[in-house]
Amino acid sequence: MEIIDQAIILLHSKLGESSAITTILTRNNGIIKGRLGNYYTRRDKGSIQPGNIVTIKWRARLSSQLGNITINDILKNNSHIIYQPLKLNLLNCLLSLLCNNLLENDPCFDIFQASHKLLEILADNNFTDKQKLLANYILFEVKLLNELGFGMQINKCIICGRPDKLVYISPKTGNAACLEHGYDYRDKLLTLPQFIVNNQFGNDILNDNNI
Repeated sequence: MEIIDQAIILLHSKLGESSAITTILTRNNGIIKGRLGNYYTRRDKGSIQPGNIVTIKWRARLSSQLGNITINDILKNNSHIIYQPLKLNLLNCLLSLLCNNLLENDPCFDIFQASHKLLEILADNNFTDKQKLLANYILFEVKLLNELGFGMQINKCIICGRPDKLVYISPKTGNAACLEHGYDYRDKLLTLPQFIVNNQFGNDILNDNNI
């Protein structure tokens, strides 16, 4: 069996003296793990670090086996992020979420696209506004929760059904409440950031008009 796909490198785990078990998120095939030969002795190891975007070939006799991964091309080298502490922290959070919450061999195209967009923002040296960086990361988490089946209902008030003046959200149910009906319960509710309301479920990249 063979898979050729675009992928985001998530994790390298040591295997033997020089090889690694590499975890990647592919565009069309979800999370895939495979043996990457001679990873720890490669001269180009810096270009295939977690967070980089590559094209890969994965090959195994059966789909249930741990196959071999070959890196064909480096599409985006994001290694410069390590020199920017906030972006590096957000990158590590992104990779950790993907590794720990997605099932292996379960296609998740929308999550790949959202991850790819967030990586583009983190890799952009001109994108330095801390508030916008954090807002984009939060929108990614909202998108991920929605794709995993834990979406928040933030398009209307859970009590009266009105779609405006949504300022609270329940930490237990993920449902939004308007100012009028949520005020008396404000001590038990969280403030709902307006950039989340204006950018429903993180479907689009956050822009200046959403903040």
